[in-house]
Amino acid sequence: MTHYPGSRNDSLVYFCAVSIFIAVSLTGCRSKPSATVQSYLSGTLTVSADADSTGDYSGFEVAVLSANTEDDLDTLGYAITNTDGTFEMALRSDERGIFPVEIRRNDRLLIRDQFALAENDSATIRQEFPMKRSFLMFRSVENGAWMAYRNTRALHNQRLADLSASSSATLDDLRAAVLQASEIMWSLNESYPGTIGAELAMTESIMMLEGWDDSLVTARSYMIEPTDAGFINSVQALRRSTARQFGVAAAVDSLESRLSGISDPEIASAVRAEIVLAHLDSMDVTAARAAAKQLESKSDSDKWDSWATSAMYEMDNLMPGMAAPNANFTDLAGRELDLNFFFDTTVLLEFIDPSDLAAVVNQRARTDLLKLSDGTNLQVITISLNRDRIANEIYLENRTTVEAYIVPRLGVDSEIARAYNVKSVPKRFLIHEGRIFAKYGGTSVAGIRQDILSLLD
Repeated sequence: MTHYPGSRNDSLVYFCAVSIFIAVSLTGCRSKPSATVQSYLSGTLTVSADADSTGDYSGFEVAVLSANTEDDLDTLGYAITNTDGTFEMALRSDERGIFPVEIRRNDRLLIRDQFALAENDSATIRQEFPMKRSFLMFRSVENGAWMAYRNTRALHNQRLADLSASSSATLDDLRAAVLQASEIMWSLNESYPGTIGAELAMTESIMMLEGWDDSLVTARSYMIEPTDAGFINSVQALRRSTARQFGVAAAVDSLESRLSGISDPEIASAVRAEIVLAHLDSMDVTAARAAAKQLESKSDSDKWDSWATSAMYEMDNLMPGMAAPNANFTDLAGRELDLNFFFDTTVLLEFIDPSDLAAVVNQRARTDLLKLSDGTNLQVITISLNRDRIANEIYLENRTTVEAYIVPRLGVDSEIARAYNVKSVPKRFLIHEGRIFAKYGGTSVAGIRQDILSLLD
């Protein structure tokens, strides 16, 4: 069996984790494929008289970059302020989206924030340094929508954090908070129609509702257009919610209906990948393999060829009932271990990133889970794919349960991560007597607990 987040049986803490760290894509927010997006940014940057009384505000460098990561950054627009602090720049991109913006002076990074770039959405800014807030206030329709989305999400996250910390909070309290935030997110499109922020808010609204109101998830998913930001996230929610309500066959039909009419080959490939996953959800390896081969034949992208190859590896080697792959490793205690050594017991093998704050929010539920290993033949083996020493020390601090903890030198390229086809974390496998009993995606531990209890009875 394969467990995915979104079950109504999951714990309060788990729902908080999912909602706080919900992942909505911020790049690839395309308007029309191959279109060139052009816009304009101008403004004035100054320094407070207390910090600099010269009145010379030249030398501020403003750059809008092409990615939301530190790798392979390119410049979409660049300007340096004049003596009076004014600047202006033309912006050009292959697609609309949310992009990093940096302000530097004297080779020092003053702030890094985000900028919404869309066709003909000219923006302005007035900012004094040192800053009294932690974000930049760009004035335009698109950036106003993006700020409204960020503020709504921040307030919701704080509410969920408060509920998670409260010993008296109930699922009804959480349900009310989620439904309220979902409605606010959905309504942003009324104030900012057609903007990136509103489209992402609508998608996040749908994802919030999973497991709470699947019928509304299904209905609203069909209202998200393929050209909208977050379309693929809405398709993923549609797959899971439809499967919960009507079964996998209906989920596949819903994905096929979404696939029709999509002209962008990248988006079409992403939907076909969801069809593969829908078949895997139901353990129909034959149908999943056929769908993966169709994905390969329909796509000219190496990325999706690689994805299909990875999916077929999973079908051939990592399905419940199959022999669990072996691997050698050394844990933090310096013990050289062979995974086969544990295969006469029940093993929970988990791959994590200790810097993921969702793991902290979900700590109570996970601690209760690991207590099941006390006095039993359950062995927990945790593989951290983040080698940061401080992150691992914080994660292990005050642990009351004993478990093998491994930090492989090669991370996702390590032998054990490759053997278990780990592309993202968390990912967990329950292994019983040397065979895979179940595998789990997401941060939820409710399904894992039920399976462990059934095996230990």
